[in-house]
Amino acid sequence: EDSYDYWWDELDSRTQYYALILGYTQVTWDADYELDDLPCEDWYWDEMTKEQKAAAQHFGYSKETWVDD
Repeated sequence: EDSYDYWWDELDSRTQYYALILGYTQVTWDADYELDDLPCEDWYWDEMTKEQKAAAQHFGYSKETWVDD
């Protein structure tokens, strides 16, 4: 099931934590911001920390699908 279908207040604390790492706030999450609208859009997978990668993977991204062109 897709976390993006839920309001911030409905997310579990782990999902909120990972969303915060990617740069979401409750406001931007509930406003349906895309990753392209967040600072993490400029991150390069190979330069990301383990935490940042874990956050991306939590939302279904991988090195191959991460937007670092």
